[in-house]
Amino acid sequence: MDFFLWGYVKDNVYIPPLPTTLQDLRARIREAFGKIDEEMKHRVWQECNTCAEGPQQMELPEVYLSFALVHPPLPHESQIHQT
Repeated sequence: MDFFLWGYVKDNVYIPPLPTTLQDLRARIREAFGKIDEEMKHRVWQECNTCAEGPQQMELPEVYLSFALVHPPLPHESQIHQT
């Protein structure tokens, strides 16, 4: 799932014209995460379940599922502390 997530985000962030400032980059990342809708999450979890139901019958940890299903929104730029 991590490969899908980062691939999706990169595909939506690094499109011409490329971001030229850190603020532009952060804005594009926020926009990319905002495009991940419930249907997309559902399809990803269906795929994870299909893999988990394979020959080894592994179960996904409850903590991992909870984190992925209830992701907090990214902080607003004013809430990010720059050092």
